[in-house]
Amino acid sequence: EAFDFGEKAPGSLRIPFGDREDPDEMSGSYWFLQSPEDEEQFRLVGGAISGGTQAQVQAMRAAVELAPTLHRQRLEAIDIRFALELVGEAGRKNAASVAGDERPASPPEGADGEPAEELIVQIGDRLVDVIASLRQEFARYSDAAGRVPTDALRDLLLSLGLDVDDEEIREARLAFPQDAFTFTQFRNWWIEP
Repeated sequence: EAFDFGEKAPGSLRIPFGDREDPDEMSGSYWFLQSPEDEEQFRLVGGAISGGTQAQVQAMRAAVELAPTLHRQRLEAIDIRFALELVGEAGRKNAASVAGDERPASPPEGADGEPAEELIVQIGDRLVDVIASLRQEFARYSDAAGRVPTDALRDLLLSLGLDVDDEEIREARLAFPQDAFTFTQFRNWWIEP
């Protein structure tokens, strides 16, 4: 299964884990890019986790920062334990020290009252929280109720760096049949393939 942020990157893989059907359970995904030198090797370039413990959230962030390269066969069975083990192996004291802490993470609430999430992607030598970036741009266009008018969708997409034509806007608006949409609706449309 490939991940999709606008256009699919060649050689990209999305590896989901956890219970994506139950919003009360932890779930997430890893994103890998195929090595240009060896098509059997994939480098971790991003990760997302929702409903995890503080240790799991920290381990995911640290694992993305480490950006390990794995053989294709190893990708078949990875889950959150991969990040926890990777961080432990690397001697990351801050994440490893809380690895046994099973208290649920309490991220700050987002503009729509839902718990904030993290979707960390490595771009060059820095880590970018895609959800936080989306939330920041969304807030620029939202009204007092935290909704963006559907007519402002083009401007929102342009502010996120997407050059969209009229046909692409018509297609995107199909996902938002109401006069306005919430951040949760926009985030789900943006992230889910």
